[in-house]
Amino acid sequence: MADRTSDPDLTRRLLLAAASSRDIDVAPLAQGVDLHGLARAAEHHRVTTLVFSRLIRCGVELPADLSELTATATATVRARRLHAQRTIAAIARATDASFLVFKGPVLAAGWYEDPDHRDFGDVDVLVRRTEFERALGDLTSQDFELLTANWKGFLDHEVAELPLGFETSIVDLHWHPIALGGVRRELRLDEWSLFARAQAQLLGTVEVSTFDEVDTLLHLCIHTGLDGARRLRGLVDIDRVVTSGRVDLGEFLARARHAHAHALCAAVLQRCRSTIGTDVEPSLLRALAPWREWLPLNRSIDQWGARHSGTESVAPGFLITQGRVSRRATIAAVGRKLPEMVAVRAGRHGRADAGGPLDWQRHSPSRDVARQRQAYLEWVSDGSLRARRCRDVDELHRLLGHLQPRTTPMLGAAFLDGLESHRCRADLLEHPDGSVAAALVRYRWTLGRCTGFPALLDASAAGRLAELVERSDATDLAGMESDTTPLEEGITRWGSVTEATVASVPPGFLWEDEYDTTRPATRSDLPEITELVWNHAPQAFPNAWLLRRRLKRAIADLAFVVEAGEPPRLAGVMLRDSTTPEYHYWAQIVIDPQFRERGLSWHLIAAGAAEAGRNGVGGLVLIAASNPMPVPDDAKAPESWTFVTLDPPRRVKGERRLRW
Repeated sequence: MADRTSDPDLTRRLLLAAASSRDIDVAPLAQGVDLHGLARAAEHHRVTTLVFSRLIRCGVELPADLSELTATATATVRARRLHAQRTIAAIARATDASFLVFKGPVLAAGWYEDPDHRDFGDVDVLVRRTEFERALGDLTSQDFELLTANWKGFLDHEVAELPLGFETSIVDLHWHPIALGGVRRELRLDEWSLFARAQAQLLGTVEVSTFDEVDTLLHLCIHTGLDGARRLRGLVDIDRVVTSGRVDLGEFLARARHAHAHALCAAVLQRCRSTIGTDVEPSLLRALAPWREWLPLNRSIDQWGARHSGTESVAPGFLITQGRVSRRATIAAVGRKLPEMVAVRAGRHGRADAGGPLDWQRHSPSRDVARQRQAYLEWVSDGSLRARRCRDVDELHRLLGHLQPRTTPMLGAAFLDGLESHRCRADLLEHPDGSVAAALVRYRWTLGRCTGFPALLDASAAGRLAELVERSDATDLAGMESDTTPLEEGITRWGSVTEATVASVPPGFLWEDEYDTTRPATRSDLPEITELVWNHAPQAFPNAWLLRRRLKRAIADLAFVVEAGEPPRLAGVMLRDSTTPEYHYWAQIVIDPQFRERGLSWHLIAAGAAEAGRNGVGGLVLIAASNPMPVPDDAKAPESWTFVTLDPPRRVKGERRLRW
């Protein structure tokens, strides 16, 4: 018969049973198990006091050295908790910035019957992003020591926390609960809502603010899932919160879906259910699952882990860490992660390993530290704006429609196919109060050709808007001078610039003069229009095929041509690019050079204005720089229009491109 004391499966079963909140008599399971091996596994998972206190309650007699180990571990946890309270009180004295405390000490005090059963290593504090620099300055001017100089690595990967030392404690000062920027863009956990829903909790004699019950469970599922749900302590935390009966699971489902974290939540809760018996309704798991195969796939991994993982890991965690909002997004996340895993297996440093890019003890040359620190803090301060994807044309129009005709080109691009199509995307930068600071609409005209239309409503958002453009696949940037010029400093891909004049007439306007030299363009005009635009338009197209395809669409919508000469022949063209409910957007006027300075542009403008007037809308006309002319007296000309050709998009080190 095999020696039971060396059977890791029995040790694993005892470890999981002792950590569970279920009322289980673990004494029979402890018979013949190597308790010293159990102690090593419990210490690895940081559940020593929880597991061995359960054994003692069930009447298991411990060897003297393990009894002493348990007493020492309990005293250590109690000392950490008391020192955490002292640390939090010191933070409150040092800064007037509002902050939330989460994880460690608040979980121990709020969700465990005995706080000594929940060990922790540091104190996690969340401040608002707008107050982060001030809070950091307040703390470091007191008794808190900044423990990192790896500013470049933290900025490259958009790390949202900094480690501080206070006496014997480590404080992780966060401006967002999710550490890495790439993950934050996918999971969309709104830190402002965490503050709005926060509730008070008493830690000893210190009152702190922390997440409400639903946000606590949501954050635990995200944090544990991103760590692979391999460690038992994370599953135990979730088990205690779920079985408390204090969480509104319907609201939890809604918030998990809103944060795009339901895949992580489903997989982690399923692992809690299968390993330590957490009472989770299968209907909740099914509602959380982003697609049908997600839960069976993770269940098979958990079953394999129960047979092969031993006590070092609950189960493999790679797939869980990459769980995203959809099947396609999860596969893409796996594809991005695999090369890093292969590199680590080949001997390269992992991101957070000693010597890796996120090693907080890694130092830059002293001459660069101050500059890199300032760059990081400026980036954090500038990032108080929240970025979100706008998916509804009507909402975009409600937010920006009142700014027409300035915003007509970007709204017209959105109205062409809608924001849910493969052609058009809209990103908004919003202040904490929900007001729009900037917007970027990208329209993909054809393969390899994507125009970005920016709108800068708040000058302080120029840096963030430039960052959106920089990380996008935009090949061109088109907009009013006040929207594009402030972005030049922040865009390394900035290329050649063409300026034009913009003129608009109000809705319902009817020009008195109409000229018989103009007519709507037809398909038979396509060869001549293509040659004219290819040779004389100020914005060059990469090839004639793309231009011809673009012009076909414009002619199918509406374009006017003007004829001149004897016999009359096509001398100029004006293309309607798109429309909104209030304005027509006429993208460009091109006149054959031999017919310029004859007033033919006026003929085209009159035709466009008449068409707009007949439809009860206004007209926005962009006059090409190759054919300068005065703006009509009765038209509004707020500023110049600029068209910027961007260099090919490339990745910023440490980041992926903004996804289309």
